[in-house]
Amino acid sequence: AKNGVTRQLVVMATGLGKTVVVGKFLERMGFPNTYGIMHREELISQSRDKIRSINPNLSIGLDKAEFHPDISTDRVILATVQSVGHVDGKRLSAVPKDWPKIVWTDEVHHAPSESYLTVLDHFGLRGAQPRRDIISIGTTATPDRLDNLGYDQLFDDVVFRYGLRDGIRDGWLSDIKAWRIQTGADLSAIKSRKGDFVEKELDEIMNTDEHNKLAVDVWAQHCRSRRSLFFCVTKEHARKVSEALGKAGGKSAVVVAETDPVERRGSIEALRSGELEAIVNVGVFTEGFDLPEIDCIHILRPTQSRALYVQMIGRGTRKAPSKPYMELFDHTGQGHDVCTVGQIFGLPDSWQLEGNMVEKDTADLEAAVEDLGLSTDGLKSVKDLQEKLRSREQRMELIRGSLTAADLPSKLVWVKPSPSKERYVISWRNE
Repeated sequence: AKNGVTRQLVVMATGLGKTVVVGKFLERMGFPNTYGIMHREELISQSRDKIRSINPNLSIGLDKAEFHPDISTDRVILATVQSVGHVDGKRLSAVPKDWPKIVWTDEVHHAPSESYLTVLDHFGLRGAQPRRDIISIGTTATPDRLDNLGYDQLFDDVVFRYGLRDGIRDGWLSDIKAWRIQTGADLSAIKSRKGDFVEKELDEIMNTDEHNKLAVDVWAQHCRSRRSLFFCVTKEHARKVSEALGKAGGKSAVVVAETDPVERRGSIEALRSGELEAIVNVGVFTEGFDLPEIDCIHILRPTQSRALYVQMIGRGTRKAPSKPYMELFDHTGQGHDVCTVGQIFGLPDSWQLEGNMVEKDTADLEAAVEDLGLSTDGLKSVKDLQEKLRSREQRMELIRGSLTAADLPSKLVWVKPSPSKERYVISWRNE
């Protein structure tokens, strides 16, 4: 803010503590009046608890459903956008425009929606001449959707970025052991709308007895007696997958948008305790869900949305005791570009994922490309990479062994310009 950057975007991968970062910032600023906008009820509860862990005596008001804040005593107000983002502005008008010194928008990739923009416009934080007497903070793991609105309409700059690979490499997040499950599903005829597959058409392709049995077979082989989270296309898809799990002896619960909140919390606790082995959900646990003990993620709904994909795999990357890694089972199709974990990490499209540790593969590949200038075209595995490296070494040995000064015309000689790199050039011999 001292440099005039009052609208600040913080991009951090799921599980790295965005709320704690904001809470520490509020502490450093002396806990000025702060208005926080949340997308889900669970996010409000989690945010309140984490901020109170920093300052237990802080008065935090909630603005949702039957709860109303008291601006005369509350220092922090956390609101669900569903409650305060109405165009009529009746509920939002209870908070004067000059009350907050900080406005925090969590999961800000939702900001292009009308309800979020209504709140930001109320406080004058959007457009070419936004207010500069309020600090606007946006936090997200996936800023992709902001491009649709126009980044500079909401934020001046990204002030901090710490991604999925950063968190894994530095030991804050679990590495990902990935499996690409080839379902044989033909996605080529599915239409797209708003950046992702049309749900009804995707469901017709993915929600079949054959595909659901494959998902359960994979679960039975790799994840029995562990904690799994399944992402399905529709409620009917989730119901059928849960039924198939039950027939295979698995204990699961279905959670969808209409699931009663008390029942939802009960299912989460049952998964935590081990009473359940899996929760099968439809779009509910992409955000606002914090259960580090989950160690298996099953994506049964291919997606073109990078934001959605990152949110789904992020449900399993939090670290927990006796959890050396998260295991990802990505059920993909053919005939259409879809997001994959390899794409997120920058691996070649041809790269095979059959129980690979993704961060290690990526690091090995990047090192080879940087040091030796190798092309990644057609590479399928670390084994392919090693064979290519051996081939390069053999060629260098051939050069060293056969191309001597005597083999070259008069004053030409083979020279290794860099001691650290196996590269040779022909140069002029100084005599």
